[in-house]
Amino acid sequence: MGHEDKVIQWFNAVDWIQAGSRIAAILVVTFILVYIARRLISGLEKFTATHAHDIEAQRRAATVSNVLRKLATILITAIATLAIFNTLGISILPFLATAGVAGIAIAFGAQSLVKDFFRGFFLLAENQIRQGDVVEVAGKSGLVEDLTLRYVQLRDYEGNVHYVPNGEIGVVTSSSRTFAYAVIDVTIALDQDIAPVPLGEPNNANIPPSLWIRSVTPGSLKAMNMRLIAGRQLEATDIQSTGLVGILNQEAAERYFPGKNALGRILKRGPAPNAPLLTIVGIVANGRADGPNQPYKPEIFVPIPQRPARGVVVILEPSRDMPAATRAFGRALKEVDPLLPVSTPRMIEESIATAVALPRLYATLVAIFAAAALLLAALGVYGVMAYVVTQRQREIGVRMALGAEPSGIRRMILGQGGTLAATGLLVGVGASMLMCQLLSKLLFGVTPFDAPTLIAVPAVLGMATIIASWLPARRAMRMDPVAVIRQD
Repeated sequence: MGHEDKVIQWFNAVDWIQAGSRIAAILVVTFILVYIARRLISGLEKFTATHAHDIEAQRRAATVSNVLRKLATILITAIATLAIFNTLGISILPFLATAGVAGIAIAFGAQSLVKDFFRGFFLLAENQIRQGDVVEVAGKSGLVEDLTLRYVQLRDYEGNVHYVPNGEIGVVTSSSRTFAYAVIDVTIALDQDIAPVPLGEPNNANIPPSLWIRSVTPGSLKAMNMRLIAGRQLEATDIQSTGLVGILNQEAAERYFPGKNALGRILKRGPAPNAPLLTIVGIVANGRADGPNQPYKPEIFVPIPQRPARGVVVILEPSRDMPAATRAFGRALKEVDPLLPVSTPRMIEESIATAVALPRLYATLVAIFAAAALLLAALGVYGVMAYVVTQRQREIGVRMALGAEPSGIRRMILGQGGTLAATGLLVGVGASMLMCQLLSKLLFGVTPFDAPTLIAVPAVLGMATIIASWLPARRAMRMDPVAVIRQD
């Protein structure tokens, strides 16, 4: 008897109505048992956590209960599977024998898997790792999110998830046992003040965590063309003995004193009771110190006698002959101190050109591609309209023979071209609106929704379409109706 005959005989021998009802009952009982087992284990975990005296016992209870829930689910499901096989008349003895032989084969052929389970058992039994611990195992460190008999699931400080097989764990380094210290390196620039406090102001969540301090001399802000919005410039009389003063930029003034006039306000240089006080004497316009596409920083400009700097940037503004002025300045510095390091002087225009070189290259490439697209679009419109005129030349000839004016023919051709232009412009403007965030990285001084741009570009494209449509319309107006009608 072949295998097919055996399958048919087995299929006919099974009472499928009775077997189906039993299988449904087994599945329902299995679901109920799994639910009850998981609820009991969760209740035991909550009871242990409630009566535990420390966080260590709570973590151990959470870890063990998680493993027990998975084991209970696997065990109940396996028993239910065997019961279903028995209901269908399938002997489970071959499966048990096969499982025994497979277990021996796995023990020899999958030793790493067996090692994982044994190592996982001892990790749980000896309470080496628990859920919620911060550990380092097998060269990976992070928070333990899950622990099974097979692997440990870690999430590091960058959000990456690592699955470490238990067999690869040789040493467990825990940072969560009893106590631990956190060592954090915080990099602070020399020109940053990390704790300026507005004196007499209510709590403000918008206060920046740091304030960038620029030590300057009188006249430097004017030389840099930084517009003074309110107050006064720094003066030569602002020295160490006259009281600390400073000039805020708009970003700092709006964040430290929102909705108020910052002139005359006091900033406390630190939380200490005896911290020095600084009076705001001016407000200047924002400047992009880190580049044209970088956000504004909250800045304060203070007199250099009141806050000496270890290094300075000298701004020269000669009336003529910049190279001669820079050479004379270099000689003057060497007379003061021959060992004083001086960097190569640069024109402000060069620094600006360097800062905008890459965005300018991107903008140039986009402009070139846009011009090529405009040319291709115009050629495409011309080709379509020329084809339309060719296909409809008999119709146009008949119209003209019946008395149609050439201007009417021209309006018809231009109207079709205008329809194409209007459709393309609507799609293009909609796409540009959707891509405004991407385009904003290539723009400086222009917003993605700049009204003149959104008006000028469609106007240019519309004119190009009209010109491309006018040439076929002009050819249609010059047709000889009689010659066209006589054509086959």
